Amino acid sequence: MIWAEFGGALQQAIHALKFRRQRLLGRELGRRMALIYAGELRAIEGLVPVPLHPARQRERGYNQSLEIARGLAAVLDVPVLE
Repeated sequence: MIWAEFGGALQQAIHALKFRRQRLLGRELGRRMALIYAGELRAIEGLVPVPLHPARQRERGYNQSLEIARGLAAVLDVPVLE
């Protein structure tokens, strides 16, 4: 499933999420993705974010896939299973 073309504002947002410590962008991206694909995602029971290598986690201070999952989970009303 492709959510959007990777370029422009989306590319800038993902870059800011990953490299500029803009972790709230992850939740907003997840929220918007959930709103767009709510119909297709309604059957899921939970979300498991992709683990981040420990060195990357220390470098960034957070896991961007966890932040995206939290945004998705808030809209879909499902748990995030870490």
